[in-house]
Amino acid sequence: MMRSDRAANGASVSRMSRHRANRFLSAPCGSLSRRDSLLVLSAGIAACFFGGISVARATNASASAPQNLPRPTGTIVLSVKGQISNTNAPGRADFDRAMLEALGISSIEATSPWSDGRRKFHGVLARDVLLAVGAQGQVVTATGQDDYSVDIPASDFMRYPVLLALQMDGKYLQLRNQGPVLIVYPRDDYTELATPTLTRKSVGMLREITVR
Repeated sequence: MMRSDRAANGASVSRMSRHRANRFLSAPCGSLSRRDSLLVLSAGIAACFFGGISVARATNASASAPQNLPRPTGTIVLSVKGQISNTNAPGRADFDRAMLEALGISSIEATSPWSDGRRKFHGVLARDVLLAVGAQGQVVTATGQDDYSVDIPASDFMRYPVLLALQMDGKYLQLRNQGPVLIVYPRDDYTELATPTLTRKSVGMLREITVR
């Protein structure tokens, strides 16, 4: 991907963030659905990251004020803790599959250390999860269900469309193929990502992200 394309992508994210925020923040109090509540959180915080609207102006509240996320009603597949401002449990934000999908589904075709050849993955962008929880750190520690963990610069998630994959080739990931959540980098689209360290960052069976 050319540098101009990446800049255009950033501008697109900013416009989308402003559109989402303006749409949902104008809704009457208490009328937002569970899905829309998640969208307005990610949209508002994303606007700050990408030069969009002021959350403080749009909501008549401080942009750094903590906000409560909806509570999961299904099986928890991912927890985020550490330096975050939006939670739904003591000191952390828990997500079931439906909550992650409510943040917006993205897809990429990529090779992965856990699969043969290029596969099509569907899931949520890692940056959207960080934005939804109000992440404020510089490093995230990704931990799998096997207790394997690795430190990843938070800038990776903001710079690249890193996917927290929920599906591969149209089927939900299971433990046997590194699900229910798998970190997938767009390694085939960015030559600078073709490094040995990328394999260590591609955490399978992801269960927890700690922001530091």
